[in-house]
Amino acid sequence: MLKKREIEALDGKLNNISFETLENTIFIKNSTIRIPSMVIESSALDITTEGSHTFNNYIDYKFSFRFRELKSVKDESEFGEVVDDGTGVRVWVRMFGPLDNPTIEWDKQSKKEQAKENRQEAKNEAFSILKTEFGFKKNDTTVKQYIPKTQQHEEIRMQFGDEDEPDPVEQKKKKESKLLNNIREKTQKLKNNQQNEVEFEVE
Repeated sequence: MLKKREIEALDGKLNNISFETLENTIFIKNSTIRIPSMVIESSALDITTEGSHTFNNYIDYKFSFRFRELKSVKDESEFGEVVDDGTGVRVWVRMFGPLDNPTIEWDKQSKKEQAKENRQEAKNEAFSILKTEFGFKKNDTTVKQYIPKTQQHEEIRMQFGDEDEPDPVEQKKKKESKLLNNIREKTQKLKNNQQNEVEFEVE
């Protein structure tokens, strides 16, 4: 699934890794070190992990990462770089057994649990949209107001015809400005005429 040059680039990144600040709370009980779920951000890729490690060096770790981050070359389209929206294929792996000879397999259980969470989030978002737009469950405090996510987007403007032709938008603005000026002039003339009129009465 990866190109040869991408594998070579990944090997190079793994030989020299730099990490962001790591922060977590580690629990030690019954000769077992337990690591709650955490995100490890590195120069190679970001990994979400959790697991346990016994004093006898028996491990049970779970990892997940986005497949897209394995690629060294950024995805681009004819309009420029494709911005990562946080979605895409996620890889789930479990490593367990003795540390010197662990078993590595696909973590199907964690994948199912994450899919369940994603469905619940989608359901909550749908309720939020219905509440915001149509007043659905307006008295339910558990349903929050929907706030749309702002994302970067490309705006393409196209103009047809010769370059010397005037811009239709600018032309419309000039017409509107000319019309306003005419109205002002006529209004001012009308005021001046009213001031210059001589008032008289005929008996």
